Amino acid sequence: MLHFKAERLNFIPFEYVGHRAAVKAIDISGRKREGVVDPNSLAQSFQKEVAIAYKMRLATRHVVTIYGFDFDMHRGLALMAMELGGDSLSRRIQQLHDIKDMKREYRRMDGMLKMIGDYIPPRERKNIWKQLFNVVQTLHRHRVVHCDMKPDNLVFFGPIMKIVDLGIAQKEVIGSGPSANPIGGTHYFSAPECWSRGVRITSKADIWSAGAILYNMTYGVAPITSSFHPPSNMRPTSSPHVNDVLNHCLQQDPDRRESHHWLAQHPYTTDPTAL
Repeated sequence: MLHFKAERLNFIPFEYVGHRAAVKAIDISGRKREGVVDPNSLAQSFQKEVAIAYKMRLATRHVVTIYGFDFDMHRGLALMAMELGGDSLSRRIQQLHDIKDMKREYRRMDGMLKMIGDYIPPRERKNIWKQLFNVVQTLHRHRVVHCDMKPDNLVFFGPIMKIVDLGIAQKEVIGSGPSANPIGGTHYFSAPECWSRGVRITSKADIWSAGAILYNMTYGVAPITSSFHPPSNMRPTSSPHVNDVLNHCLQQDPDRRESHHWLAQHPYTTDPTAL
C-alpha cells in the first residue's frame, strides 16, 4: 500500500468549475528529481483519498468535499481541488486563547510562576471536542485509520469543523500483520506506533490523536512528553473529565489506550454540562 508523504503542502484559494475552492498543492519536485515519483502511484494515492472522503462524506458533514485532482509534472506539483473553508483548528485555538489571555491569572507554585486555568475557554473546548469525536467515530465506522489528525488539517466551514487531509489514511484490515515500514505523520499528534517498524496500526492510533488535540486545546502545546501530564509551567486542568480522557487516550501502548466505545460513553462526550 502506498503512503505518499509530501515534501511541502499548501492550500491555495482557487476558482474551480464555478466553486470557490481550496487547492491542495503538494510539492513533488524533489522526488521527481530523484526519480522516485511514479505518476500511476500518485494517481492511485489521490484516488484513494478521494474515495475515502466521498464515502465518509455521505455519512457525516465533518469531512471535506473534494472536487477533483490533477498533476503538473512540469512544475513538480500534485493538485487536489476541495471546498474552501475558513480558519484551521490551530488558528481557532490561538484566537480563543488570545481572547481568554486578557483575563489569565498566574500564581507562584513550587518556586515557579504557573498559569491558572486552561488554554481556551472550557465551553469552546467542549464544542470542538464534540465535533472532533464525530470525525474520529466516522473514521472508525468506515474502518479507516487516519494516522495524522492534527489541528492544522481540521478546518472550520462556518460553525462546522471538517477533516481536510486524508493523505496517509488507510483501511484497517482486521487480522492484518504489522506494518513493515513506519507510516509516519506528525510528531506528538500521531500515535507512537505510527513511527515504529513491525507494529500493527489500528484505529487506536486515532484515539491518541484525539487525545493529543484535546491536550493542545487544554495546555496550548502538543503532548511533547508523550503523556497526559501538563507542561511544567501549567497546573493540571481543573476538569476531571478532560483529565480522565487525556489519561486514557495518551497511553503509549495502544493495548492500554481506551476504545471508541469508551469515548462514546464518557461523560465528557455525552453530558452537555461536563466541561
